[in-house]
Amino acid sequence: MTEELALGMIKIMTSSSEKIGLPNYSSVDVGPISVSRFIEDGDDEYVKEELRRNLRLVEDIISEVRQEVLETIQTSKSNKDVGY
Repeated sequence: MTEELALGMIKIMTSSSEKIGLPNYSSVDVGPISVSRFIEDGDDEYVKEELRRNLRLVEDIISEVRQEVLETIQTSKSNKDVGY
């Protein structure tokens, strides 16, 4: 999504979410996670590259949250296995 702004700037936004399947047939939703930036209005290739940068950032964040969720579940399972 782009939004025209003053002085030759545009706003770009990228967002994503993910459903993480869990072993017990349940799931956890992560997101939506969004990143917005104001960039100079340029040619289509420049805008596409900036959108890709946003998407990589969002995907990195989702990956980190996914890892945290899975580690938390594993820790919780381990604690139950030893009687905590």
